[in-house]
Amino acid sequence: MQTNIMPVNKYILILCTFFIGCFPLHVLAEKDKDVALQEYSALCRKSISLPQAPQMCDTLADMARKANNNDVEIYAAAIKLECYYFKNDEQQIINQVEVVKKLCRAYQNYYYYYFVWGNRLITFYIKQNKINIALYEIKKMLQEAQADNYQPGIAECFRSFAVIYLSQSAFRLAMEYYQKEIDVYEKAGIDYLNLPVEYSTLAQCAIELNLPDKAAEAIEKGREHIRKNDPYQTFVIKKANLLLCLYRKDFAKAEEEYAAIEKLFKENTRLDNFTGDLYDTRLSYYKATGQRDKAMSLLHFLENEACYNCTAYLANSLKKQKADIYMENREYRLAAQEYRAYIEGKDTLNTKSLQNSVSEFNTILEVELLQKEKNILQMAVQKKQLYVTYLIIGFLVVLLVTGWIVCLRIYRLNSRLKKSESDLRVAKESAEQASKMKTEFIRNMSHEIRTPLNSIVGFSQVLNTHFSADEETREFANIISQNTFSLLRLVDDVLEISALDQNNTLVYDVSENINNACYQSMEQAAYSIPEGVQLEFTPTCPELIIKTNSVRVAQVLTKLLHNAAKFTKRGKITLNYKIEDKNIIYSVTDTGIGISEDKQEVVFERFVKVDSFTQGTGLGLPLCRIIANGLGGSLTLDKTYKDGCRFLLTLPFVPC
Repeated sequence: MQTNIMPVNKYILILCTFFIGCFPLHVLAEKDKDVALQEYSALCRKSISLPQAPQMCDTLADMARKANNNDVEIYAAAIKLECYYFKNDEQQIINQVEVVKKLCRAYQNYYYYYFVWGNRLITFYIKQNKINIALYEIKKMLQEAQADNYQPGIAECFRSFAVIYLSQSAFRLAMEYYQKEIDVYEKAGIDYLNLPVEYSTLAQCAIELNLPDKAAEAIEKGREHIRKNDPYQTFVIKKANLLLCLYRKDFAKAEEEYAAIEKLFKENTRLDNFTGDLYDTRLSYYKATGQRDKAMSLLHFLENEACYNCTAYLANSLKKQKADIYMENREYRLAAQEYRAYIEGKDTLNTKSLQNSVSEFNTILEVELLQKEKNILQMAVQKKQLYVTYLIIGFLVVLLVTGWIVCLRIYRLNSRLKKSESDLRVAKESAEQASKMKTEFIRNMSHEIRTPLNSIVGFSQVLNTHFSADEETREFANIISQNTFSLLRLVDDVLEISALDQNNTLVYDVSENINNACYQSMEQAAYSIPEGVQLEFTPTCPELIIKTNSVRVAQVLTKLLHNAAKFTKRGKITLNYKIEDKNIIYSVTDTGIGISEDKQEVVFERFVKVDSFTQGTGLGLPLCRIIANGLGGSLTLDKTYKDGCRFLLTLPFVPC
């Protein structure tokens, strides 16, 4: 009997395995008796697709730590991993897997240690067709599981091997490893939550290998392990039974199973994440029962579905299935077009796969090289330790011979060491005290210096008003006011740099008009513009709401405008911006003296001034660059502009 009337789509079969283990995560939270933790855990689980889900998981983790609840803390970290996993965020997945593994090791929770390693990290690599890296991770996981003598971890390795063989259409090897995985659980008497899913996949592999009796046996065993109120486990067993009925051409029974599956999806919103598997079931049913028009309509629909476009391999498989239907309908020209597109796509994918393999091998070789270097270093340390041991033995021999002389020397050395230790302790305490004093000084400096400076500014303004008729007095008062403002800016710059050195991560998520920061900086810089110099700004976009940090952007632009005002005696100072390559590029252009080429990068260093006779401390531009980096952008000098100076502030463009 042949299976070509209803082939199992191996990519959908693999996608099915990607969701194995999603649902056991709730077990950790449900065991908890704290109602608040339990309710918030359920809320985090329901909100897994929302942007704020990672922050909610962090909140849940904090609540668990305060309640001294290790299980819920692991659960929160695992749910956060789910958020990144379903978004295919590779770097975040790698980082979060390490977080969960570290927690599991600390709390002796081996189940979730191997769960996130195999069911998330390794499965992600398989989904991305990074087979070599996946195999490398499986090898490491198997070594750890065997060292821990942890049978579920060994079973997880077998499952990962099965998924890899399944991705390569090696159904017999995949079936063997699924069977090994199941045998480990059953022989060890482990109540594994996802056995029905494993039995379902095992049955579908058996169908591909023309082993209907083996498939029927697997389906029956899987049915025995279905958990109450778990619609997904019910679905996968019914799907496997449907495919078996289609294989045996028992269309009446197949129709019953198909109707039951459709009803199950309509009645259970928990199955919304598995629509891709439902589409595959429909497609297999339509093709096996000769409903080619429905099958073709479904294929056209699936070409635009996200679940079928998540991998290029899956999207390309649709072309072949369309070509097969065209052939059955004797539409040879359309079939030829689809076959051609399928072959071209397959060639492209093969080329890409080869490139990925080379890249993966390079990565593995680099890791192995690092491991080798680590071993060499460890051997060097061991040799050094052995050498030290020999010296100690020799020293002990000398100690026995020289007796009281060595004892006296040791006593003196110990006295010196104790004195040195005491001195070091005093020095450490002094350094810590000095650090505290520095912190306290920086904290108090704002108030202690700002208060008299504000008084000077206030009284200078009073003098300016009181002696408004006296030109010379008013000029002196203006000089006092301007220099006081300069000193205030110096204090602000020192405090700002000190604060940013502690934490250089700035928010960039406030919705605001793109022009607000520009108008604020123009208003703040207007008083410092010399006579005869024009200050210009023309908005590129009259109304555009973006995600930004207008306070920090205005701070940088104001400092750039002040800097331009210092060195521009005639002409104009222009503030502009443009949107280019998903970036906002603000530019401050002047017609001043400019900066020589040998100093164009030095000006961003702290306390560096182009002109030592010009007022300023050399902190403005370094502070602007620190803020730009903290906002995820950069601040550079346009070297192509020769009629003065032009600074470019580049920030991410995030429209609302």
